Amino acid sequence: MVRSALLMVAGAAVLSMAGGCAKAQQYHRWFEMSPAELRADIVTPEQAAEFLDLALDPTHDRKIEGGDDWRSLAHLRRHREGDCDDFAVASAALLGDDGYPAKMLVVGYVRWYRDTEGKPGRRGYCHAVHLLEKDGLYGANGQIRWDRIPPQYPTIEELVRHIPLSEGRWTFYKVIELDDVDCVAGQGNLFEGLTDVWKQTKWVDVTYPPPATQPSETDETSQAR
Repeated sequence: MVRSALLMVAGAAVLSMAGGCAKAQQYHRWFEMSPAELRADIVTPEQAAEFLDLALDPTHDRKIEGGDDWRSLAHLRRHREGDCDDFAVASAALLGDDGYPAKMLVVGYVRWYRDTEGKPGRRGYCHAVHLLEKDGLYGANGQIRWDRIPPQYPTIEELVRHIPLSEGRWTFYKVIELDDVDCVAGQGNLFEGLTDVWKQTKWVDVTYPPPATQPSETDETSQAR
């Protein structure tokens, strides 16, 4: 029995090493590919996220008054850093030939506060993911791991309700089509080519169903009678 157990452990170790080597070879191959070759080789949202987790160090954009900074897959391959919207653009670039339209879903919410003088103010927060649309269902592929949701919701609004947020919930969204820019090899800030699209696309409010209420003691007594 001891010998059988040792053989089983050794076999498991060999399989583990083999699996690790296969992954290492895959990663090495990906990092040798051009953006166009990556687009052809990567075919699922899971693969796209796996590659981008390796290729990108999360960072924050410089502030641009009235705009944003969105970069192509080729740019990200060179500079190896990007934020949530860069991840979304790169995911759209990698999966654009696999039946997933090039669309960015931007979700947001507003936080109200009082300043030092007691006056009310508000701050807006936004977050971006690649909107996965397939067979009439919606999902997401994003830089944060819990943003990765297979297409399963019949509407975008329902998808937004299920994108997690540590505090509160997303209360509005907009969808930006990326077909007018080159997500794979485009140069410069891609947002500049979509400024009019961004301005013309209205935010959509997200409604949430009222929370389920527990039956009161009176209701339970009435039902018992």
